[in-house]
Amino acid sequence: MELGEKQTQDLLKALQVLSDEYVLGMESAALAEAEQPHPQDASFYVQTLFPHRTASHAEELGEAPSGAYPRLLAAYAEASGGVFVPQDIEADSDDSWDSLTLEFHHASRKQRFKVSGVEDSDWFAPDFVKALNRFAKRAGLTGRWVDFHNGDDNCTSIFVPEAAHTRFKALKKKYSAAVKDEGGLTLALLSSAESKSIPSPPALEVELDKEQLAQRKTAWPEYEARLRVNHSKSEVKVFERYYLSGKEPKWDQYWEEDPIPLIYRLWLFPDQSDDAWCAITERVLSYNFGAGRSLMDSANILRTAYSRDWNGQDWPVGAFGGAEQRLLHFLQGRMPCSAHFSYKGEPLYPRGRLRPTPYVMEAVCRWLKDEPPYNPFILARYQGEELLAGFDDTWLQEMVKDCKLSRRREPPLLIDFLARIANYPAPRQNAEADERLALCLLIRQGLDSRTLPEPFADWWAKAKS
Repeated sequence: MELGEKQTQDLLKALQVLSDEYVLGMESAALAEAEQPHPQDASFYVQTLFPHRTASHAEELGEAPSGAYPRLLAAYAEASGGVFVPQDIEADSDDSWDSLTLEFHHASRKQRFKVSGVEDSDWFAPDFVKALNRFAKRAGLTGRWVDFHNGDDNCTSIFVPEAAHTRFKALKKKYSAAVKDEGGLTLALLSSAESKSIPSPPALEVELDKEQLAQRKTAWPEYEARLRVNHSKSEVKVFERYYLSGKEPKWDQYWEEDPIPLIYRLWLFPDQSDDAWCAITERVLSYNFGAGRSLMDSANILRTAYSRDWNGQDWPVGAFGGAEQRLLHFLQGRMPCSAHFSYKGEPLYPRGRLRPTPYVMEAVCRWLKDEPPYNPFILARYQGEELLAGFDDTWLQEMVKDCKLSRRREPPLLIDFLARIANYPAPRQNAEADERLALCLLIRQGLDSRTLPEPFADWWAKAKS
C-alpha cells in the first residue's frame, strides 16, 4: 500500500518515537541514501530504517515449503539479534503440506511449532508470523515479530520488544496492506458480515458441587502438564478456568482466534457425555467465521498427538492422556452421535491419507517395539486404513526420488518401519499387542495386494524375508 506524503510523515514520526522509547536504533540517515523513485510503503520504510532487526522476503517464496520455511525461520531468528537462536531446523508435515511443523533446538531444548495455511504452496502463509509469536510467548522470548506487507509481493517483519508489540501492530493495521486471512477473507469482509451472523445455541452450563470441584482441582495438574507443552502460562490459565467451571471466555470471532479451540472445549469440559460434546460442537459450528479457525487450530493440536515425545519421559504420557481415540473418532464423524457434523462438506477432522512421514514412522516403530519410553496413544494406531492409504503411488515415487537425490541405497527409518510391520509377532494375551498386530496385518495385506515400484518392492521383499 503506497503511502501519501502526510501518511509517510506520520509513519516516520511514529517510528522515531517508538525507536527512542525502546532504543531500537532507527537509522534515519539510511532514508537519504535509499533510492525512492516513487511513493513507498510501510514495508519499505521499516526495512530501510531498521535493517538489523528486520527480515524481508517475497510473498512468493519460490521453493517448496520443506525448504522455504526453515530458511524463513533462520532469517527471522537473525532479526532477533541473538534473542532467538534456533539450530538444526527441520520442516515436516503429516497432512501433505497443508500445514507444517518446524522442529529445532533452542536453549538446549528441542522445540517445535505448527504453521497452518501452507497448502503445499510457495506462497507465504501469514500464519507463520502468528505461530512464531505464539512460540515466542511460550518460550519466554523478550520480543515479538510484526509483519508489514506492501500489497504486492513483499513482506518485511521487524523484531521488537514485547512491550512495543501492540503499538507496532497498530502501525501495521494503519499503514500496511491488508493480508487475506484463511479462506481468502479480509478483515473488512469479516467486519461487514458481522451483522449477518446467525444466533448461536446457548452455551452449555454445568453445576459442580464442592466434592466434584475438589476432584477436578486434584486432577488438574495432569491436564496442566500436557497443556504447558504447547501453550503459554496465560493461555493455560484460560483453559484452567474453563476446566473448573465449564464457562466459556468472551470471544469476538471476527477479530480474535478462538481462546479455547473446539478440541479443548470437548476434552476439558466437566461433562464428558456424548450429548455434552454434541451441544458444544453445535455451538462452535454456529459461528459463521470463528468455526473455521477453531477447527483449524483443533486439527493442529490433535496432530501433536502423533509425536513420539508423549512418552512420560520427554513429555507426559499421551497428548490427551488416553482420550485421543475418542476425540479423533468424534471429530471424524466415526461415532454415531457425531456422524452428522461437517464443515464445508467435510468431517471436522479430515479423513483420507495419513502420510508415513518420518515423524509418523518413528512414533509407530516405538509403539511396535513396546519398549519404554514410547507414546502409547499415537493417533496412527487408530488410523490403520488411513496410514495404508498414505502409501500411495505419489508418496512411493517421492520416497524413491529422495533416496536417489541423497545417494542412499535405502532410507534407514523406512527400512526399520517395514521390517517391524512385516515381522510383528503373533498375538499375545494382551489387547494392545493384538491391536499392534491388526495394524501390521492391515498394512501387510495392503502392500502385498499391489504392484510396488522399484526399489520399494525390493525393500518390502527384504523386510519380509
